[in-house]
Amino acid sequence: MRKPILSPKSYILAFLVITVFASTSITAINNFKIAKCDGTGYSDAYYLAYCRNSDDTSEAFGDYEHGLFYYGLDGESIANLRRADVVILGNSRTQDAFGSQALGDFFSANDLRHFLFGFAYGENFRFPQAMLERYGIRPRVIIVNVDEFFTDRTTAPWRRLRRNTLKTRIAYRYKTVQQAIHQWVCNGTSGQWLADQLCGASKTIFRSRINGVWKRRNYWAEGDVPAWPIIVTHVSRQIARNTAWQLLPMARRFKERVVGPRTCLVFTSVPTSSPSSSYPPDIASSLAEMVGAYFVLPSPRGLRTFDGHHMTPASSELWGRRFAQGLAPVLKSCGVTERP
Repeated sequence: MRKPILSPKSYILAFLVITVFASTSITAINNFKIAKCDGTGYSDAYYLAYCRNSDDTSEAFGDYEHGLFYYGLDGESIANLRRADVVILGNSRTQDAFGSQALGDFFSANDLRHFLFGFAYGENFRFPQAMLERYGIRPRVIIVNVDEFFTDRTTAPWRRLRRNTLKTRIAYRYKTVQQAIHQWVCNGTSGQWLADQLCGASKTIFRSRINGVWKRRNYWAEGDVPAWPIIVTHVSRQIARNTAWQLLPMARRFKERVVGPRTCLVFTSVPTSSPSSSYPPDIASSLAEMVGAYFVLPSPRGLRTFDGHHMTPASSELWGRRFAQGLAPVLKSCGVTERP
């Protein structure tokens, strides 16, 4: 009778080792919160800024871009923000409206570097103001989408970052590590099984290190972008001025803190398909007058959103072309025609 290669004790030990390894691997995958996020948008120029891979916020990957700028986790992004001649501020609607090729071409034609510095979670002026001050950024032009920008509330990501707990510091740095692994796995070089576990089709946003532009994944079916008509509502001059007076202290404080003596300040108002969730443009116009900012508001027909709030790519291109036409004389008036 042939002698067994391993003794019974060795088999038991091997079983325990394999069990522990498998158990640890499954736990690691479960704690790998970037799992099931889209992995097709990575490149040298783009990182993963946000992923909604679970309705449970404690389980979702969620926000990364706030932490990236707060903790300085990507030197290239911060360097390009610092070098920008034009910085565009606002919420997620700002990112979609100003992320067009048409607007990028306009800035390039005028030899101006631009950077979109809007954020998800309905971000207002508090976080971007803090970052502009932290990095000493004084661009030649600041464009503000006034839509819910000057509001006296603290968004969830900014609240976490202001507390700056050890858990938050570790969480954002761990997200940086997860992205490196996720990118490697999802590019197809790690094997199909691991890719099936970690790469998915959740709603994901990638952000450009070069100019801050967003690139959405899985927000609509390929070739089938939903189209909700955009509705622009107006209010009386009195209502607009009364509301603007309420926003004025925050707007003035923002201007004092981040707008330099040679900075051209421009206000606008990005329209949506849900007027009740945004400011009428009359308020932005009144506030611009009170603060001493320029006001640019293109009004092209046929604009659409893909979800009731954010412009479709086609509408973004149309908005961008018209906004550039309105911005051109403002830049000339400010003396912003070429890089000094």
